[in-house]
Amino acid sequence: MGISQPALSKALKATETVPEPREGFSGASPYEICARYDAGFIDRDQLVDELTRWSYGAQGGTDGYDSLIVDQPGSWTHVELALCIKKP
Repeated sequence: MGISQPALSKALKATETVPEPREGFSGASPYEICARYDAGFIDRDQLVDELTRWSYGAQGGTDGYDSLIVDQPGSWTHVELALCIKKP
């Protein structure tokens, strides 16, 4: 495979932190669902179904002093970020 044993071991340990897809969904986040659609793993009907059923986290807000906004995981921002996925 062209990968050393230490590199393989490190890569396998990194997979322990990858969240599993939610039950009934093809991804662990709206972004992942969109990425799976972009890659051709799910069709448009499934994409729309999953994104409309997703329980979105609250979108972040500023503290009134700066414009830094940090959204909760699973917020609608993940769908907006997925718009940046470029098709080849």
